[in-house]
Amino acid sequence: MKEVKRKVLVIAVALMAVAMLATPLVSAVPLKEKNNDKFQSYYDTGTYNAIAEIMGAEVTYIPSFDQVNKLVVEMDEVFVAYEITVGGSKTYSLGTNFAYEGHAKVTYFDPVFSDETKTVVIEFRAASLKVDYMFDFSAFPEGLEGTLNMHAVFTRYGGISSLSGTGDLQNVQIQAANLEGSVELPFVTVNHAGWVVGWP
Repeated sequence: MKEVKRKVLVIAVALMAVAMLATPLVSAVPLKEKNNDKFQSYYDTGTYNAIAEIMGAEVTYIPSFDQVNKLVVEMDEVFVAYEITVGGSKTYSLGTNFAYEGHAKVTYFDPVFSDETKTVVIEFRAASLKVDYMFDFSAFPEGLEGTLNMHAVFTRYGGISSLSGTGDLQNVQIQAANLEGSVELPFVTVNHAGWVVGWP
């Protein structure tokens, strides 16, 4: 059995993936507020052009196009706007304070399609969304130095966390949850909130 990959304009399937990026798979449970001074609030919001990302989406049918047990949609994220707010008062902006690089992977388990073209998923047993991304503050002079690698997993129990940092951000730890976003095609806005420790 062999998986089949297609780098095509599977608009309907990819649009479903985009909608997942903006909508939590379950109601987000806010992280408990910390009463320790070393914890600060963390909030970010970002907007990207969904149609531009879909153009480069890669769709994989596993084990084959004829028998799809798992459908995987992968795409690079390219944000047109992104802001990070720490402690309610420090705000950092994409293109001014940091650069962004990210890759999203959406997996549908036991998908049911609307027809034989397999471009519209109408039902699935379960789904997950994983995003690996990096904030690069070193891309802009005069400000924070370093990078912050992040990982997001959206399933029933997933969330957002920092993996590692360099430079000024080497001791930063972030835990956040996905909040309700919005879809106004071609743009999708995502929002996350939580707490951060060690922000310089």
